[in-house]
Amino acid sequence: MENKIITILLNKLKTTDPTFIIGQLFFIVYFSMALLFYKERTMSFEGSFFSFEIIRTNTFYFPLHRFGCGITQALPLLLLKMTACSLKTFLISYSISLALFYYLIFLVIAQVLKDYKVVFVYLLTLCLTYRNTFYFGVSEFSQGLALTVLLYALLRQIIKHKESKKQILFFIVSILLIFFQYYFHPLTIIAILFVLFLTIIREQLFFDKYFLFLVGFSIVWFGYNMVLKSKVGGYETERMNGFKDFFVSTPSLLNLPSFKYLIKFITGTPLISFGIISVGIIISLIKRKFLLAVLFFFYPSTYIFFIIIAYYKGEAPNMYEQYYIYFGFFAALIFSTFNNNQKNVKYLVLAVSLLVINIYSMYNAHIIPTKKLSFITNLTNRGLLHEYKKYLITIEDYPYQIAWSTWAFPLECLLMSSLNNDGNCVAFYVPTNDEEIRFNRKKGKFYFFSPDYDLNTRDLNKRFFSLPEETNYITLKSP
Repeated sequence: MENKIITILLNKLKTTDPTFIIGQLFFIVYFSMALLFYKERTMSFEGSFFSFEIIRTNTFYFPLHRFGCGITQALPLLLLKMTACSLKTFLISYSISLALFYYLIFLVIAQVLKDYKVVFVYLLTLCLTYRNTFYFGVSEFSQGLALTVLLYALLRQIIKHKESKKQILFFIVSILLIFFQYYFHPLTIIAILFVLFLTIIREQLFFDKYFLFLVGFSIVWFGYNMVLKSKVGGYETERMNGFKDFFVSTPSLLNLPSFKYLIKFITGTPLISFGIISVGIIISLIKRKFLLAVLFFFYPSTYIFFIIIAYYKGEAPNMYEQYYIYFGFFAALIFSTFNNNQKNVKYLVLAVSLLVINIYSMYNAHIIPTKKLSFITNLTNRGLLHEYKKYLITIEDYPYQIAWSTWAFPLECLLMSSLNNDGNCVAFYVPTNDEEIRFNRKKGKFYFFSPDYDLNTRDLNKRFFSLPEETNYITLKSP
């Protein structure tokens, strides 16, 4: 009986496309890392805020109307509502759910659409320029990019099923997906237009009604919503105002924080992606595919210029890297453009080598977020030794070299202290130099973001967060 089972499995293995097997192995590692580094992915930066808000409100949290977040929040929220799960269980389920989102897209591309060429594009997209972004698990920008690879697979189906009912079906699904992608991140339009332009140029579809409609619909739908948002303000509006401020002040390009980060980023491991893009441009010129060469050069170059200007005042490294993950996406598409057989041994060896190198680099990127959480663990343990449980620490005692920003620090400390002490928490806040400190004016408050943002301590979810209701903040000096 056992021999028969083994024989069946071996025969199944022989008939399975090697790309699918590679994809399964990739996601075994991916899920393992999501489990191993669940704290780094759900208790740092935006991850801590998402986790805190879901627990506090006991419902979905949709920042800036990005409703796509609900997909990855469904599993941890279900556990929160239906079971008496611990904070650790909640955070682990959230980290796994974030990884599951990417795995489900992989299964659709590989098993439903059976487009194994796009499978490699997808796997490479998820690792070529992902370092800190893997630990920035709640990134809607990254989730929207993953859906764009799925869109690319759908576009290939529209071409494959020309003049059939299936073509219309895939066309309609593509429209719905583009519509839905806006609710992940508005800058997803950049990736969407790239796959549309690439497909149109490569397949000579300059007058194809389906593809012209998709380009027009994408521009109108995203443009309408971005203009609408600009009237009500918000995070995207502030970033877009960077263009106006930049051209008014005309600072030196070389001295911009955004430009300095770009140089640092390019010279790291992601240099591979820029190398692939450069080789793609050269091959396009050699093969006299001049429109592809123009696309491969000017599209990424224009995007770099966009990021440098829109974020020229500076961002935390994890935020900057989030925007540069698109270069892994560009490189993955260019890498696959000149290969018509994903089973080619040389192509497989090169692609797998790229996956291994970049997954290893992605793993090593945990060092900084892990050091940050170690600092928070030690700090909260010190805070638990005293009766106050609510503290200020000076900006001089804050490790910017590993923590990068202060806005989420109160939430990170609250979650870490609860995780390590069964809900018995401490609160910390780092007042910046230009901030008016008025923490002792009100009792029973929990501060986060700034002194203007506070919650009544008694309104916190007592199942996970226990803080004194009648104490003020005091300064905790460095040991």
